[in-house]
This record gives sequence, C-alpha cells and structure tokens, in this order.
Amino acid sequence: MRYADVMRVRETEGDLSVHAIVGTRVALFGMDVPKSAIANLMGFAIRRTNRDNGDSFYLQNALLFEVNDHGKQSNHSSYQNPFQEFLWGDYTLRPEHSYTYRVVARYGEPGKLRSGDAVELEVTTESEDDDSHAVFFNRGVAGSQRYAIRFQNKKPKVAGPDAYEWLSRGLEEGLTGFIRQADGASKGLRAAVYEFTHRPLVHEFAAALQRGADV
Repeated sequence: MRYADVMRVRETEGDLSVHAIVGTRVALFGMDVPKSAIANLMGFAIRRTNRDNGDSFYLQNALLFEVNDHGKQSNHSSYQNPFQEFLWGDYTLRPEHSYTYRVVARYGEPGKLRSGDAVELEVTTESEDDDSHAVFFNRGVAGSQRYAIRFQNKKPKVAGPDAYEWLSRGLEEGLTGFIRQADGASKGLRAAVYEFTHRPLVHEFAAALQRGADV
C-alpha cells in the first residue's frame, strides 16, 4: 500500500510502516511498529541511495553501542548502531535529486543484530527556486554536531570560507542575488529581518539604495 506526492511517501511491509516527509534538503522519517513486534527491537537502520549517481550508504549514528565504540576506528553505521528513535531526519540532501531510502527494523542485542521487516521509499527533493518564489534554510542547531566534526569545531572565521559556505547552504547567496535585482529607481525591496547585523548583507541593501532602488 502506498500513497505519495512530491512531499510525502508512506510504505508498509509486514509490521513496519514508515512515513517520509521531504523538502528541498531534508527528509524526515516516522517509523511505526505494533506492540506485538517490539520485543528485542533495537532500533532502525536507514540506507540512502542517490539515484542520480548511485552513491549508497547507511546513515551514521553518533550514539554507538559499546561493542562498536573503538575511538577513531568506531563503526558508526546505523546498520550496526540503529537509531533508537521512532522519528529521524536526514539533513544532507540536495535540491532536485532523487533518492531511495531503505529502512530496516533491527532486532537482537549489540554485536548480534538481525534484520526484521524492511521498507523502501523513493523520494525526490524539491527545487529551492521556481522562478517565482525561493525558499532557503541555512544550517543552525540541527547541524551543530556535524559542523564540529567537519571543521574540527573551529570558529568559521578560523575554519575559512568553506565553513561559511557550508553554514549558509545557499541562503546568503540567494539573498545577495535577490537584492542585486534592485538595480534602479523602478525597483523596490521590502524585508522583515531579525537581528540585522550581518555586514555583507547590510552592505548589499546599502548598495541597492545607492543604485536608486526604493528600500
């Protein structure tokens, strides 16, 4: 049984049901099993395959079973360290890409896990810009641990331009491009801004004023 549209997909196989909600760069998963199937349930493994390039891997879990915790050599795969949650998210997608997720219920005990029911869900992420509207989300609290790992927990001004680009995730670039469309007296800008302190964008608004735009 399946129903789907651009944003939502539900799949059921045996005792496992998974509902995915997908946006531009994020997929959220809700897993459900009946009480009759929760004995020795250790969590869920999630494998992602990029249908555009074939890249495939299990999402990693930062919380490890002790048997898999070996310092830098630790196995973080959710196949060996299943997510012990009924709600999980993948925040590393790209807009306008197609993915297949395989969600597997894992049973047993650490180091001796076995697979139960599994479902596959095919999803396609949305575009950030449809030429009429554009929606961008920068990385915030949800990405803080990944930032610490990727940039050795250095401040962005120390880590360099790559860190700022990673944190922006297209937001600053999108804003800059939009503001620069106000290139004369026939154009206007209206913005509702919280904590208007980011100097590069303040300068962009100032430059639009200098070009004669109604800001």
